[in-house]
Amino acid sequence: MKYFGYLLFFVLIILVLSCEDEPTEVKTGTIYVLVLDESNSPVSNEKIIIIPDSLVKYTDANGVCKFEVEPGDYYVNAHLPGPGPAGYYYHKLVTIKSSETIKLKFLACLTCV
Repeated sequence: MKYFGYLLFFVLIILVLSCEDEPTEVKTGTIYVLVLDESNSPVSNEKIIIIPDSLVKYTDANGVCKFEVEPGDYYVNAHLPGPGPAGYYYHKLVTIKSSETIKLKFLACLTCV
């Protein structure tokens, strides 16, 4: 009977240890930014910043840049050519969820500069 108690104790310990939660993988989301000019042509080499992480990328030849981020709230910032000396300032709040894709389109005016 004494050995049965020890056996039961060890079986319970093994069960408890095997039931521990495995860490869940955080799936990132994707933010695409497309920059077009007044004729809907892509604008390359425009700086896009994601805050609060201060991620900086530049648009490619297709006017696109892509950010992989963890779920949360982010501001997408851009200062693009536009009318007047100030141009266009974009400060867009986005909330990204796990495995979600958000697409943003910003306009620039290359003939305004």
